[in-house]
This record gives sequence, structure tokens and C-alpha cells, in this order.
Amino acid sequence: LVTAVGDPSPEPFEKRLMGLLKRLQEKGAARPVGQLYAVGGQCNYVFRYSPKKGGLEPMPREQWAPEAMREWEPDAIAKVLDGAQAALRIGARQLGIEEANVKIIRKERAVGLLY
Repeated sequence: LVTAVGDPSPEPFEKRLMGLLKRLQEKGAARPVGQLYAVGGQCNYVFRYSPKKGGLEPMPREQWAPEAMREWEPDAIAKVLDGAQAALRIGARQLGIEEANVKIIRKERAVGLLY
């Protein structure tokens, strides 16, 4: 499952997926759940369903990220995000959106614009 939740903790994902998780916890579910994953935060967070917990558990980046991605240096990530943030501001200006109406959201490995 992919969702736009951008939080490193499982709680917001569980809230969004409450109905599905509740159904999975019910006795007599049609069949056992194999592997269920939730991906969010622009693919920066991965959670795995835990039948014992009845909810989601975070997966360490080392378990799911490709090797090349694990090797990214924090300074290089920051430079890419700086460029993306500048491009978002320029794009908003070119679209006639006033700076006061623009909110930039900056995360560990993502940047976005709310209007």
C-alpha cells in the first residue's frame, strides 16, 4: 500500500489504514496475511504489518532501500533538496502564486509545496 503520509512513526499510517488493520485482526479472517507493507513519505518510510502487534512496525532502511540509495551522503541529499525547493518557489512565482500563500514542507529526503 502506498499513502501520502509523511511520518517516520507507524501511528499516522495505522490511523489512515484503520479499517483494513481492524479487519486483519478479526478472528476468522478469510486467510492469513502474508506480507503487507505500507510505504509513505515519498517512499522514505516502509512499515510491515505485524499480526502479533495487529499493526504496523517500521522497517530499517537497510532492509528495503537499494544499495545505491543507502550510500547517498547527507550533504548530497541536502543539495538536491535545496535545488528542488528553489525550483518549487520559482515555479510558484511563475504561476502567479504569492509568496505569502506558499508553504514549503521540507523533510529528511523530500520537499514539497502547499498552496
